[in-house]
Amino acid sequence: MSAARRRQESLMALQNLQDGDLARTVQHPQFGTVTLARMLHTWAAHDLMHTVQGERVLMQPFMLGCGPWRVFFRDYEMSVAKNIFWLLRSKP
Repeated sequence: MSAARRRQESLMALQNLQDGDLARTVQHPQFGTVTLARMLHTWAAHDLMHTVQGERVLMQPFMLGCGPWRVFFRDYEMSVAKNIFWLLRSKP
């Protein structure tokens, strides 16, 4: 089954949840007893993390070319992007 199909089925299953379902628990091997609510929060945060990662990649060429304001973006710099930027810039 494709990832897209699994995702669609997961989203459809969410539509059937009742408020009481959020308190249901499961044993996680590392974190012990966790609720469905906590797992759903983690799922949402995980998805948003991918959005942040994509934005960070898109920011690289702009940050590297912003001169003295670059210091405000140090937390978002990616060393790989720095190398790629300079390689592309040095091509004839």
